[in-house]
Amino acid sequence: MANLDLPSLVLGFAALHRVDREGPRGDGETTEALLAARGFPAHAAALGFEARYGGLRVFEPGADPPALVVGPYSCLASSPYSKGERDLVPVIFGADDAIYSLDTRGRGWTCAAMVESVSRPSARDGRQLLAQAILWRALVNHPAGFVTTEGVHGAERASERGLSPLADATSDHESWWADASQLVVEIAYGNGYAGPMTYATARARPG
Repeated sequence: MANLDLPSLVLGFAALHRVDREGPRGDGETTEALLAARGFPAHAAALGFEARYGGLRVFEPGADPPALVVGPYSCLASSPYSKGERDLVPVIFGADDAIYSLDTRGRGWTCAAMVESVSRPSARDGRQLLAQAILWRALVNHPAGFVTTEGVHGAERASERGLSPLADATSDHESWWADASQLVVEIAYGNGYAGPMTYATARARPG
């Protein structure tokens, strides 16, 4: 895992879980063939992501199957999923029916399929998209739980917790603040909501 090209803080959260790279992986030719068979464009962003991260799996404590299945080949090899939105290619499947995709320009999109049918823009590139996916799993499984607030409150919640911006995970559409144990994220819309939402790890109660 230390060889993964991801921010050190993100790797720290990933290390709280079991991580391996033993999922299905495809070379360029086999990945392209599988994408074509399912009706997806075999664009450079998707093929590059497969080469860089394909086969990665993140397991949560005491849970099986993996909470994150990484790489377009692994996603499609483990699911009958077929082409849905425009030029988006699924590159990460997450627990709770989260689907993370890349478009032809390499930008990341996220869909909480359990509550919505369209993806929202979320990441500048595949590296950032994977970082966000890992952080979301860390947030929803945080030992202290997390709180949800409608509106733009990310900076405020981060200040209350003494957190700094996490530039490697922040885009124009999704902003993160973090330290080694706490997280705050603000999204412009999504997860079933039409407007801005803020999510933050719960603060420990004194005494």
